[in-house]
Parts: sequence; structure tokens; C-alpha cells
Amino acid sequence: MPQVSFASTSVVFDNKDQFPLFGRLIPSAYGDANAAVSYLSQRLGVTHLGVLFVRDEYGSTYAQMLQDAAKESSSSLQIGTLSSFAFDNSECEISAAVRQLADSGLRYFFAVIFTSHVPAVMAEAHRQGIAGPGYYWIFGDGVSGTLTFDAETESDVIRAVEGGALLTISRPSIRKGRPEYEAFMRHWSNMMTSEEGTAYILSKLPWKKGDGHDGNSSGNSQTSAPADERMELRELGPFDFLFYDAVVALAMAACDAAEENRYFNGQEFYSSFLRMAFDGVYGSVVIDPKTGSRLYSSVPYSISNYVVEPMDEKGVVTVKARATDVQEQSTWAPVTGSSSDQGAGGSFTGDGGVFWRSIEPFIFSDGSTEPPAVLPDLIKSVDIVGHGAQIFGYVLSFIAIGLSNGFGLWSFFNRDNIIVLSSQPLFLGMLCVGALLIGV
Repeated sequence: MPQVSFASTSVVFDNKDQFPLFGRLIPSAYGDANAAVSYLSQRLGVTHLGVLFVRDEYGSTYAQMLQDAAKESSSSLQIGTLSSFAFDNSECEISAAVRQLADSGLRYFFAVIFTSHVPAVMAEAHRQGIAGPGYYWIFGDGVSGTLTFDAETESDVIRAVEGGALLTISRPSIRKGRPEYEAFMRHWSNMMTSEEGTAYILSKLPWKKGDGHDGNSSGNSQTSAPADERMELRELGPFDFLFYDAVVALAMAACDAAEENRYFNGQEFYSSFLRMAFDGVYGSVVIDPKTGSRLYSSVPYSISNYVVEPMDEKGVVTVKARATDVQEQSTWAPVTGSSSDQGAGGSFTGDGGVFWRSIEPFIFSDGSTEPPAVLPDLIKSVDIVGHGAQIFGYVLSFIAIGLSNGFGLWSFFNRDNIIVLSSQPLFLGMLCVGALLIGV
């Protein structure tokens, strides 16, 4: 029986030997890795990256996908150091993992961790001097876009996280202005706010007696909703749109399969699903026929900037991720400014027919819009040779120059001497010139 997911990103499901009829309307973790490599290389010009990941299926797979994406990309991005720690959040192990990154000398780090790991990891990164001005941390989708810290006890974590980035599938609101998005939101709003639409949705929900609506606790089911129930019009998230695209894809695949065989089987249905290509509310839907997963380039990813908000009356500081760049589909995109021009609003072409569009300037940890140096500055030193060694070298040079000039002049003035003639004056002159050049 075919299965189609709108939320699972594990690359395990790309194995068609194990899951021959599995498909999804969301890219696998390989899509996240490709988006990360595309942004770091095309937008920031990063060439060396350190990766810190939690050792579980999510973290290990994500880290491997980052390596694969970097190798297959046309960019010069290299994964310089891989460091990991166990999921149980051991303080000593986290310290050792961060130390490995610090010893690498890198400036850019990708953290494949969870929200619960952020305080310990970033506090240690701050303590070891690899977080804050001059460094850049980007987090995967395991970390929340809203982080809260105690201003008094976690001030170092706040300074370490500020100016960092979060890579996720973008919020649907990023697509405002697109015809398919506006049409969907108009119909959705009408359904959720009209009495007819509300009644239809409520009639499909499995209301039960005894749930507090009618005061009856008998537990028997009822098919009609309470008369005073109202639906709330909330903001839709990425998975809501992916869910909608998945339902549309299933319906279109069923129609396509029925054209050839009204009583189609699972394999025929899945074959039709693999051929699906349409403009969904979350971008153009294209399925990879080899894996059954949606192509990552057909889903908009976004980079969000962690910005510190004012402390509240309880002494709590909120660090919120604010979208600054979004990846979109394109066969061509104009390039304006340099890779460090975060506020230009230009488009930077990436791999796989996508480009990154700037929404607003990205503010790095030093408070500027200029990204940190990719590698530490070279330390230049003019005192390569000691003073005593220099004097000794000059003395030897003067001796060589003096002797070569002296013997050269002697050979010239005594060129008619039988001994000099037998030694060939021209050859002796060449030896003296060679010795002179060595001395110089």
C-alpha cells in the first residue's frame, strides 16, 4: 500500500528496496543540507565549515548529508571538522566536542542539535572563545525559532546565540503576493470565518458526549458539533501547506491512475504519484522518481537571524529568529553586489536552479552586516632570520664577493701565463662570475 508523508525527512525512506511505495511532499534531510551548502557558499562565500552534531539518527544523518552535499556541490565549501556528543547532554562530552571545534581554527560552524542542547553548547562555545564577534553559528531545524534565557545566569549564552542563524523551511507568509498563496488564503479565510464553512468543518470532527460541551459524561459519540463552538483563524505553518499539497498530489495521482485502469492497484497509483508536477501553495511540486521524495529545490527554505529582544519584567530575555533570506526557484537570477553585501537585496544564484533572495539585512554577532572572515588572519612576521644570523650571512657574502672579484681580476691580468692558459681563462672567468652571483 502506498504511503505519502508531508513531514518525515529521514533519508532512510529513500531506500526503495525497503520502502518501495513510500513518497513524500517534503524533501529529505538531504534537501536541508543542500540548502545549507548553497547559502553558506553562495551567500557568504564560506570555504571551510565545522559541524557539531548530536549522536542520534537525526544528527548523524544530517551531518552525513552535509558532507555529501558539500562534495557534490560545485562550490569550494569543505567540511573541515566533524565533532559530536551523545544525546544525554553530558557536560564533559559537550566540552570535549566544542574543544575539537576550537582547535580547528575555523570560524563558521553548523550545529545539528536540539533546543534543549543550546544553553550547554553555546555557553561552552562562549567560554572557549568560538562564539560571538568574529564567529558564525548556524542551527538546523531541531532548534526553535524562539529561545528564552535568564538574563542574570545565562548572559553568556545570550551573547553567543545573538547574531546566529537558523535554517528551516520558510514560513508560508514568505510567499505573500504569489497568486497561488493569495488564492488559497482567501478561500481558507472565507471557510474559517463564514457560518457555512465553520458548520461544514465542525460536522466532520468526531465530537463526543462527556467532553464538556453538553454536560453529559456518558462517553457516547455524537456526530453534530455544539452550537456555540467557533473555529479560530490561526496562522498556518509550513506543515499545514505541505499537508494540503500532499492531499492534492494524492487526488491528482488517483485521477491519473484511473485514466488507465479504473481499478488500479497500489503500484499503479504510486507510479502516477511519481509523475506528479503541479504548482502547489508551497511552490512547484516535483517528485524525484528515484526516491519518491519532493525535490528540495521546489520548497522554499529560509535563513533567520537570531535577534535579542528587550528583557521583560521577570528578567527573561527572548532571542527570536527573524527571516532575512529565502531560497526560491529560478533558472536565472541577477547577481548584484558582493557575497558580503547583506543589505543589497540582490539575488545570488545557487545550485539546482535556486537562488537566495534577501528580505532584510542579516545582523552578525558584532552588530554589523559584514560576515566574519572565513579563516583566521595570517600572522605576518618580518623577523624570520635572527639578527646574529643575518650578520653572519652578510660576512660570508662579502667574503664570496671579494674572493670572486679578486680571482677574476687576477685571472684577467695573468691570462697570458702558461698555467692560466692551460686552465682556459674563459672557463676561470665563468667560475668567478658564478661565485659572485652565489655571494650576492
